[in-house]
Amino acid sequence: MSEHLLSAVIFVPLLGALVALFAPERAAKVICTLFALVALVLSIPLATDYNSKALRFGPGSRDANRPTTANYYEDTILRSAFDEHGIVGDNQKQAALELMRANKAEQLFAARVVAANDADKTALRAEHDKSRRLEKARIGFHDAFGGPYNEGTTGVRFDELERDLSDLDDAAHGAFAQNMRFAEHMNWIPRFRIHYLVAIDGLSLPLILLTTLLTVLCLVYSWQFDYDKPPAERRPLKGFYILFLLLETGLVGVFCALDFFLFFVFWELVLLPSYFLIGIWGGENRNYASIKFFIYTLVGSITMLIAMLALYFHFEPHTFNVLALLELAREYGGPRCSRPASRS
Repeated sequence: MSEHLLSAVIFVPLLGALVALFAPERAAKVICTLFALVALVLSIPLATDYNSKALRFGPGSRDANRPTTANYYEDTILRSAFDEHGIVGDNQKQAALELMRANKAEQLFAARVVAANDADKTALRAEHDKSRRLEKARIGFHDAFGGPYNEGTTGVRFDELERDLSDLDDAAHGAFAQNMRFAEHMNWIPRFRIHYLVAIDGLSLPLILLTTLLTVLCLVYSWQFDYDKPPAERRPLKGFYILFLLLETGLVGVFCALDFFLFFVFWELVLLPSYFLIGIWGGENRNYASIKFFIYTLVGSITMLIAMLALYFHFEPHTFNVLALLELAREYGGPRCSRPASRS
């Protein structure tokens, strides 16, 4: 469970909502409240272990259950990708990684040359000619695999590896990755580099704790909702409790999603229950308020989606990975921006 603690906090409320869906109203209220309480209990280790002394990473001192995003990438994602694509042996793994990073460095060089003035272009070309990184990487790949990188089965395996790892490699070596904890990853839609990638930092942690705590308090407070009205005028609360758990899942997901597409899914999961909660269980002007809420959030969602797609198509490799986009934005900042340290 500890390896998937963050996902448990996200999806336990969703599981509770599904269970309550098939229960009568009184039982559904109990089920939803208990599942919200479980999510709160599960979220506590996120805080207690975040700054644990066990979180000291270095040779021989890693905590496999609570790694930073960078260490999670090296220990879990890389190993899984190499196994999936049949790349074995340390020399083959190192050669494939170096060629992938050399290809990205070549793309970065081309972009900087286009944006640079004449003096900077000369300096960039001189530095590029001196390093010969891509040429050396191709030679190293040929020696390790016994063939060129772009032919036969070996070429197909490398192309698939590059597609799956290119943006994750940028994300793992960015400055923000060192501050992320409880990282979890799964390839979701590989063709478009869409990942299930979640983690927390010092900003998202208190927001998640507040969400799980306030959800429990709200559900307990709502237990006698509408009981001051005659029985015929009382609104059924089963749907209220189920929608509230869906809202909790969306909120926790929004606070820890590191993929823009995943973030957008969680964001919409927040908006839909909110609309029905306002429209059905709101005050006297609930219909007006719910329509106004829908219009504002629809405009905001469309604008946000356009911005995400613009970022996706602007950078190479195309990705929705938030950490990768932050790193790519820094690298593509122009010929005068600080260059990343060489990755081994």
